[in-house]
Amino acid sequence: MQMTYMSHLPCQKMAAEYAEEIIDGIEEKSFWFGFVHKKVYPKIYLAGHSKGGNLAMYAALFGKGIQEHITSVFAFDAPGFRLDVWNSIKDRSILEKITNYKPKDSIIGCLLEHQETAKIVDATDFGLTQHDAFSWSIGPKDFNYVQSLTKQSEEALAYIDKILMSKEDVDKKTYIDLIFSVIDKFDVKQLSDFNDIGIRKGISGILELRQLSGEEIKFLFEVISFLRSQTSSLLKQAKK
Repeated sequence: MQMTYMSHLPCQKMAAEYAEEIIDGIEEKSFWFGFVHKKVYPKIYLAGHSKGGNLAMYAALFGKGIQEHITSVFAFDAPGFRLDVWNSIKDRSILEKITNYKPKDSIIGCLLEHQETAKIVDATDFGLTQHDAFSWSIGPKDFNYVQSLTKQSEEALAYIDKILMSKEDVDKKTYIDLIFSVIDKFDVKQLSDFNDIGIRKGISGILELRQLSGEEIKFLFEVISFLRSQTSSLLKQAKK
């Protein structure tokens, strides 16, 4: 979540360097009885889900001298980048090779700015739980697609923008640190764990760690409520 208030993160730079290393490391082959030596590049694909998809896109966009050797980049519900990151791209032709596949209720894959091609996949489940690609609809040869994101996705994104994305970077960092305080305090490992955290329990637990302002308490209340509503389908499935 640091990518909401920081640009060109260390993990992104490492992904670009790794792609450079792999592609640069392709060995030369000899031709014409050894008189000619040259590299023969195989088809190279970069792919990843969520943050991994973001790293795959970043590597393709900013890896030095590798763009012409990349065949395609497949990102799956991957968040985008801050606008200054997009504006710093030197070779924009690589954008034609990048596709971000998102479920119809996508939230994670719509965060930040996007300039890559997007395809919207039909999916079961609801809201944030569609981030799990096992809920995506697959046909014999490809995903099953829909025309656009759902109204629920648009409303969720508008809500996130209101409580977090529209804030100044310094405030984003403060609030994101609060979210991770909740995750650490209650040992949250997966989305469904938020259903076990009551609103008062969550806030009282954080109050044990630090003194919160009224605005911070309000933010935590909104975040926990939002995450519980987005993962309610998991709780219903567990009761069946």
